[in-house]
Amino acid sequence: MYRKYDTSLAAQCSLRRNQTEIDRHGRREDLLMSRREIKSEDNNSVDYSESHITNVLRGLVNCNGEKFNEYLFEFKTMCENVRSTCSNVDMFYEKVQNSLTVKRLLQVLTTADTEMTKNVIISVFINLTFSQACLKQMLDNQLEYIVLPLLSTPHQTNVLWLYANLSGENAETRDSVYSATKETLLQMYQTDCLKASSVELIRLISNFCRFKPHISFEGFDGFFKILMDSLRVSNDNAKCVLSAFLNLVDSDEAVHRYESNILSVIVYGINNSDLELFDIIVNFIGDIVYRTDNYIDTFIQRELMERMITALQVGDENVSKDVLWCLSNIVASNLTSVHNKIEQTGIVKLLIEMLLCNTTANKLRYEVAWCFVNILSILDEEEITRVVQHQNFFEAMKAVTFIQIKRKDEKSSLMEFFLQSVRKILTIGNIHSVNGYNIYASSIEENKLSDIIFSFIDDCELSLDVSEEAREITEKYFCDN
Repeated sequence: MYRKYDTSLAAQCSLRRNQTEIDRHGRREDLLMSRREIKSEDNNSVDYSESHITNVLRGLVNCNGEKFNEYLFEFKTMCENVRSTCSNVDMFYEKVQNSLTVKRLLQVLTTADTEMTKNVIISVFINLTFSQACLKQMLDNQLEYIVLPLLSTPHQTNVLWLYANLSGENAETRDSVYSATKETLLQMYQTDCLKASSVELIRLISNFCRFKPHISFEGFDGFFKILMDSLRVSNDNAKCVLSAFLNLVDSDEAVHRYESNILSVIVYGINNSDLELFDIIVNFIGDIVYRTDNYIDTFIQRELMERMITALQVGDENVSKDVLWCLSNIVASNLTSVHNKIEQTGIVKLLIEMLLCNTTANKLRYEVAWCFVNILSILDEEEITRVVQHQNFFEAMKAVTFIQIKRKDEKSSLMEFFLQSVRKILTIGNIHSVNGYNIYASSIEENKLSDIIFSFIDDCELSLDVSEEAREITEKYFCDN
């Protein structure tokens, strides 16, 4: 995670999500961005020639009646298989785009007298959404409005499926679909013509939440209600819903507007045993906590920290990384409830074990270090005297300095707050010294941590502020020994 260099711990924590967004973007986008396609039941591999494709497209445009239907079914099979069997997929989509196929199919869709023909055409459109050019061509020809009446027919599922694919391309396509469908979708839901259990509907609404600039909050409350209604239908629905919330609620205004809903969602996620779903919740909480401390007490009352520790002990690296990012923001809040939970849960002991474990990956160790340092930063004198008594505490502090960090600003940021924690511990050691003997300074020397701090003074990979802090600590506590 990228921590922007800052002299304020609170500011540093609030800006830490930049790299987190990049790291988790892939996993979240896999859930929302993935388009659904209709697979052919024919498993025979066929490589369509250019002349064959041209012939089918020409037949679709020029033929009628039974001959048109023959070409339509053949084209449907092509669309279902082309991405896995055709050696030149781009050529296929380019030929479709340069023909009048899309316009012709839209014309037939509005006049077709059989449900079978309509169903086949919708299936074709679903598979054509894999081509950005074809997708744009469909929207340029008002596809989103032409298929709207079919929401009230047996084709509802496929139409929702098509809308979800269209809206998942970019902000422009999302806006086109949203403008065309919002009133109809909300009205149908209110009259029980749409069900919250429909995964196609939830994916569509989830895609409405994607991309920036976000759609206006005005008029979206009804869709938020649908998401809430679908949350407990299944874990698959919940993951999609939570990912939508994660995209939508990324501003103070959004958090305030949907406060009660957000808390309900988080409580549900905290108590769910599904690890992937919990990971999404952790990211959701992390986004909220970096904006405000207002909800931390509620999260803690719901045993969030205990759930986080359990997740860390499971050992999934991606989940652990997100948990530690979120946890380090929580512990930086300096609330009484946080202080109490740090001691009750034994989180420091677990962090020490993770720092000293040889099998802990470096990128995960980096997250552990930030969580460890943030905890030390908020503990008071009495709490520090208890924490340093943990077995291997000073070995763990030393381990923080061995973490490999490529970027100078990232390394300097961590080492600055680390040295502030060292100074804090040494200051408390002076307060409790006997005949001038600082037991904490002695422990730091015994573990050779003092030598490492001394080396920071001339380390060109660290900032001048870190070097100066290291020099002051060395001169005050270790030069006379």
